[in-house]
Amino acid sequence: MQTLDPDAWQGQILVDQGTIFEGLVGYDTQYHIVPKIATHWTTSKDGLTWTFYLRRDARWSNGKTVTADDFYYAWMRFASPQDSQAPMWESFLQFVKNGWNFHGGAAKADEVGVKVINSYELQITLAQPHPSLIGWFALASAVPLYKPSVEAHPTNWFLPPYFVGNGPYKVKSFVPNGQIALVRNSEYVGAKGEFNVGNVKGIDLIPTPSTPVETYMSGQLDIAPIGNPGDYQYVRYNKTLHSQLQITPQWEVDTLTFDKSMDPSPLDNPLVRKAIAEAIDRSVISDKVLNGMVQQTQVLGPPDWPSAKYEHGIPENIADAKKLLTQAGYPHGKGIPTLEFYTPTVGDPKIGVAEAVAQQLKQNLNIDVKIEPTPGSLLGGIIWGSYNKGILPGFVIGVGVVNWWDSSSMDMQTFIATAGSYPSDWRKYVGAATIVTNNPYSVKAYGNPDNIKLGTGSSDLVSLQKAFDKDNAYLINYITSQTDEVYRKSITPIPSNASTWQGYLQAWKQAKTDADKHAAWVNAWNFIGNSGGLDMQVWQDQHRPDDAMQWTVLAAHENADDMNQAAVDGGRLAQSVIDSAWMVPLYDPKDLFLVKPWLTNVVYNKFSWGNFFQLQYLTIKK
Repeated sequence: MQTLDPDAWQGQILVDQGTIFEGLVGYDTQYHIVPKIATHWTTSKDGLTWTFYLRRDARWSNGKTVTADDFYYAWMRFASPQDSQAPMWESFLQFVKNGWNFHGGAAKADEVGVKVINSYELQITLAQPHPSLIGWFALASAVPLYKPSVEAHPTNWFLPPYFVGNGPYKVKSFVPNGQIALVRNSEYVGAKGEFNVGNVKGIDLIPTPSTPVETYMSGQLDIAPIGNPGDYQYVRYNKTLHSQLQITPQWEVDTLTFDKSMDPSPLDNPLVRKAIAEAIDRSVISDKVLNGMVQQTQVLGPPDWPSAKYEHGIPENIADAKKLLTQAGYPHGKGIPTLEFYTPTVGDPKIGVAEAVAQQLKQNLNIDVKIEPTPGSLLGGIIWGSYNKGILPGFVIGVGVVNWWDSSSMDMQTFIATAGSYPSDWRKYVGAATIVTNNPYSVKAYGNPDNIKLGTGSSDLVSLQKAFDKDNAYLINYITSQTDEVYRKSITPIPSNASTWQGYLQAWKQAKTDADKHAAWVNAWNFIGNSGGLDMQVWQDQHRPDDAMQWTVLAAHENADDMNQAAVDGGRLAQSVIDSAWMVPLYDPKDLFLVKPWLTNVVYNKFSWGNFFQLQYLTIKK
């Protein structure tokens, strides 16, 4: 935790949401969404307008009243074009009318679909209906902020001398990347009828020590995670510690995942990928390598996950795996080059998982695998990013997770994690635009945005205007020609691109200096030419493989569904990904932690971060 600002996708979000800040809604101890600052809310018949009504007794830690203006200030600050690093993808603001356009500089603040009706009433207008939107308001990105403090101390407002929060706890001390001390907020008023806070007066958070179990045993910790098989083995056979052990299912699936190398290889053959999927004995990983810290699985979701029952996986079948490899033209693995397996560095249990997979592929299919310990930043890019320079064909331990409770989570993020696992010609073309700062195809067509002399004259906009006209005409035809109604409605509405483009042009015309004109031109250039711009959108629509198109359509249905139907469509999407064998489910991790017997209401975060959150519920037994 380098900061406590909720506009950064870092570990502080676990402390922000519900503990030092309180949003319109929040999670209870069972992960249900419950009212907090909001008393209730209504939704228009078309699903586009949400109106929230606020409690009048909610207070900041300085005694001031929490109002709708505090939410408006925080949300618009988060979406501001000045905060270019804010993770809009983890905020409800991405669904709000002109939310993305405002963040990108193509719309004004008063055009964003967030409106203060009065001090205790907020209205939100969406670009498209979102049936399970309410869950997004439990996130740190939706909490209010106290404007006078933030603006008076813009870089360190979260430090104790300046901190003003509205949650059950306030900050007593904070060392970036170090310890945090919280104390009860005496001004806090909780929602009526809800369990809002336990009876603990102070909470000290420390970075996980290298020996958490030993630190717990010495009395320095009252709650401690168990992160490695050795510690878990010790706890299981220690009578006292075993009685203090808590185990909960985690909403995560770890998978053997293609590393998205741009180079062609035998892995491009689906028969090879399926052979590899059938050659893995998951029990070795779950029981021997990870000592029971996980549960083996063939599907993308733990047993109690709503979509898991709609999946059947690919079971182990070594005899069939050998036949598939021969059918693919690689009998007994002959002709398959050594594959890479990118892993964390020394000490991570996933290295053992990689070694077990490598041993089984050698033993069962005569495929050689080289283990490549990889620094965390690069490894994260391989797992969650698209393409990375110099990555050779092989694998990584992928992670299918749930970031929050929402219909789009039903596929355990398999669609996101697999987005780069397309045929080699696709990977080569898109990768060339992704692994560099500026898309080289666009630099050739429109000029280099790093050249400060470009974009100052109207002639520099001509090529961009022609590209927009061509792209927009194609996209209009593409949208209107789609026969699946749900998918068609999920695509950017036809008028949106035109209005966004006009916003960029207007911003350029209003720019007074050459520097401002260049900056406005760069925004327009990015809208057309960067790796996520209209040019690349058109190319991908024209070249998307059939199975990837199926994933795209299923994802659209899943996002538009209520939670029950989302489980069905999420399961279909996950199974389609499994069938492609770009991802092979291995195991579901468990949340394992020690809690002193006199503590209750310890809420472990089942979502993607792991660790503890909703700390406000901690209660000492009387």
